[in-house]
Amino acid sequence: MGQAWYLFECYNSRAIKFKEEFRINTMIKSAVAKIYSIVNISGEILFLNDAYIAFANLDRDQVIGRKAMDLLSITPKLFALAQASKDRRDIINGKKELIRREAIIASEKRFAIVTNDKLPLIDSGNIIGVINETDTGIEQLVQNRCFLNLKPMHYRGEVFGVSDMRLLCMLAQFEGIKPSDISSALKLKMNTVYMYRHNLLNKINNVFSGEKYNMADIAKDMFFETQVIAGQKILCIAGKKIVPKI
Repeated sequence: MGQAWYLFECYNSRAIKFKEEFRINTMIKSAVAKIYSIVNISGEILFLNDAYIAFANLDRDQVIGRKAMDLLSITPKLFALAQASKDRRDIINGKKELIRREAIIASEKRFAIVTNDKLPLIDSGNIIGVINETDTGIEQLVQNRCFLNLKPMHYRGEVFGVSDMRLLCMLAQFEGIKPSDISSALKLKMNTVYMYRHNLLNKINNVFSGEKYNMADIAKDMFFETQVIAGQKILCIAGKKIVPKI
């Protein structure tokens, strides 16, 4: 994998415009796989890539300069906010060059289990902000502890087992994913994938009784329960509350 250079414009707290070319160790392969955001030392948004804009359904011009936490709702709130603040301080103070976190996130129309890397944004040898690289790809998903530690859940009178939950999350995150892709990612035989999918769809059809449904909406209902996901907002489950229980 090569290195990618990206030119972007950002504004500091004094509204001084500057351009900085920065290096990211992994190249963005597609708009779907990686979500990038960059904040300054004060936590104000300097840059969002197109994948972030698409995931959260944002108007870029309306959010540049706002606090990043204004666009994010984290559960459990106190624990996650404290962790996020500490991560940013550790990066800015040079204590750590990389911090990796795993989470379940959702927007108004999307659901994903992700791996987030925080790296320092450096200008002339000084750390001036934090780069957030969020991987939504299938390769990280199957190694993600949120995914590996999924537990059975009750949903509208049906019990969804571990295999149901894993398959549901994959179908919710990757619309149109093929059984062969699932087989390859999970290292399962094709007949096993078809069996799991058949069982999952039977349970979902029992729940919805012929009504139309969307896998991402079902996953959001399960993990985020009664929380309302408004436009231009991302919900996040982090830390110790990451794995739901019956």
